[in-house]
Amino acid sequence: MQNKYFLSLLLLPQVFVGLGFPYEGPAPIEAIALGCVFLQPRFDPPHSSDSNNFYKGKPTTRQVGYSFSSKESDILN
Repeated sequence: MQNKYFLSLLLLPQVFVGLGFPYEGPAPIEAIALGCVFLQPRFDPPHSSDSNNFYKGKPTTRQVGYSFSSKESDILN
């Protein structure tokens, strides 16, 4: 899908529901910028190299409680 078409579709809904992956793709930020409410599932336990195949074998200690957790304070403030 072309980006221009995708952005025009985001002007229609009022809610954008994330599916949890990719963790930090651009679509939720674009939806929020266009006035959509963004709903995202929380991960319990948080995804990490111990609990999720995506991070297995990667040199990180990151724990993701939900997608865009790093952007939450930017959006809410």
